[in-house]
Amino acid sequence: MISCKSNRKGIAFPLVEYRRKANRNLTRLWTKSGFNPVGRSMALLRIEVFVETLSRTHEPAFIIRHDNDRILGVHMTATGKGLLEVLPLLGLFDSDHDYSEKPYAFLDACWMTENVTGIDLSLVWRSPHALILNFAHELNWLVDKLRMSCRQDWYIRAVSDRRYESGVRAKRIQKYLGSLLYNHSKLLLVRVEFGYPVIMRNMLTIDRVYEDLREFLALIGWHPLFKHLVGYIWVVEEGGRKGPHIHLHLTFSGAHVRQDVALGGMVCDFWEQRITCGVGVSRNCNAFKHRYVQVGIGMVERANRDACEWAVYFATYLAKDPHRPNAKDPQYLRMKPAGVDSFGTGEANINESHVGRPPTHSIPWVPSDMLGIRWPDREQ
Repeated sequence: MISCKSNRKGIAFPLVEYRRKANRNLTRLWTKSGFNPVGRSMALLRIEVFVETLSRTHEPAFIIRHDNDRILGVHMTATGKGLLEVLPLLGLFDSDHDYSEKPYAFLDACWMTENVTGIDLSLVWRSPHALILNFAHELNWLVDKLRMSCRQDWYIRAVSDRRYESGVRAKRIQKYLGSLLYNHSKLLLVRVEFGYPVIMRNMLTIDRVYEDLREFLALIGWHPLFKHLVGYIWVVEEGGRKGPHIHLHLTFSGAHVRQDVALGGMVCDFWEQRITCGVGVSRNCNAFKHRYVQVGIGMVERANRDACEWAVYFATYLAKDPHRPNAKDPQYLRMKPAGVDSFGTGEANINESHVGRPPTHSIPWVPSDMLGIRWPDREQ
């Protein structure tokens, strides 16, 4: 994620004031132009597709033909048409969120274009088609600047940075869940997925997702449904098909609770009815655990080493590489509130002694044995 408030190599990018100015005029621009705003999630996906397509081509936005220094004609290309489709989405950026590399490159190119050429891009996309041709040189410059950004180190490294972050998260899950399994004789593992219906996409913001998540995490500290919860892992993801959604891995004391399918159903109802007031959707993964050959959720006993390994294997799905092979819909956030993480775990003392009475049998593994177990990120 790249912050609008950051500097790169000593060059100041005052994108904060740039976006604040645009935001003040945003409602007025949409009202006069008749542009129908889309949700930020869908908008950023559109921008991402445009930037990806642009980086693989060399076509200008407009082809300008000259004859003795006189312009004979201006022809709009497919690149120019795509640019005019995403320019209205520029107003969806703000200074309070961090963005992934493709939306940030688009924002950066637009800011540079306005400062270097002196044009107002909001006037460009609101102008009639005939007047848009007057900005052909400036829009070609914007396309060139965007392609240049796609070749810079900070842009190229974004994918490898996400893969590195995925590995760091996997190690954190291995250490966290491994210690919980080692320090409890039995654990009941429940995995659920929280989301929102497609009809809410144009109204849904990432801030709403984080607000609902924070409310959920605050309630599990005292609500009777989570009385025997000993740990949890969460991650916020975003994809083109599901939009923003949350994966949640809950660990309950197996000595006090059972029936993981029913418990997972109650957690899903808690999200839909208590947190989102009936507008959220959810999926109880434990209800479909019969589809797996080796199950890593449900009741897991510490004495069963294989079951513990499969439990860690299943949990590291929350740290999967978004760019793994055959990933047609990479699951990662295109934007998030500035300074907020998209992954977290509950607090637990991983060095605590065994809970309950002393074990009557030797434990056939130690927490360090779980460090090499991970959901596969590459084809095997």
